[in-house]
Amino acid sequence: MFYVLCFPNPSPFSNTAHCVTIRTFLPLLPKDSALTHAAGPLLEYRAFKRVPTPRSLTWLVLAICTLTCLWLLAIALAGAIQAHLWTNYVARLPYDPTEQSLLKILYPLIPWGWLFPPTMALLLIAWMFTTLKRTPNCRFRPRDAILAWILRQHLFIRPFEIMRDLRIASGVTGKFPWAGCWWTFWIAANIVNLTAFCALNGYRGEPAQYAIDSGQWDVIRVPLYLVSALTLMVTIYKIDRAQAHRDPQPNP
Repeated sequence: MFYVLCFPNPSPFSNTAHCVTIRTFLPLLPKDSALTHAAGPLLEYRAFKRVPTPRSLTWLVLAICTLTCLWLLAIALAGAIQAHLWTNYVARLPYDPTEQSLLKILYPLIPWGWLFPPTMALLLIAWMFTTLKRTPNCRFRPRDAILAWILRQHLFIRPFEIMRDLRIASGVTGKFPWAGCWWTFWIAANIVNLTAFCALNGYRGEPAQYAIDSGQWDVIRVPLYLVSALTLMVTIYKIDRAQAHRDPQPNP
């Protein structure tokens, strides 16, 4: 059981929840004990208080998503340059020194960017979890933010449903379906990515043709991921802003 010890505003302990949560056992302090009645308004039994999602978490998600977008741009640019250089090689045309210089810059950076997708996934799950905790009128529970990305029967639709319901429950204005665009482009990008994997896996042709095909697939699939990431950023920002206006922070 949780006991919430509330102090008058402003609290010296917190400028958001204005309370200190004390975990204890029921036999130590029963609900109808004399101490409880004597404490009066200072000791109040209530459910665990829903506190706003930390602003730092929202901005961290947006920052990592921005870095992921830049990384995707680098992959798309490198794929286009690679396909063009190898096409010139097959056609025995001269190389462009500028394109070669760009590839020398992009290729060392791209492997480090593979840290962004798993980091972004974990931060997105954490953001959805904490946002669901402070949205009591949403039909999903906080644990659904985790199960939606794990359970096979929910994987293709539940994350979108959670984001859509968060948008509605938070009172986001505007009719443009940002959450729908995010999920549509995400599914399309994964379908194209799977198609590219099947087409390039076990390739037995010329290495030059493989490099050309690989670069062309990057040019096709990366923009889909990029649009998905951008619309996700807009969706997260709008939900965060709507909830901030709905539940304004008290002055410290």
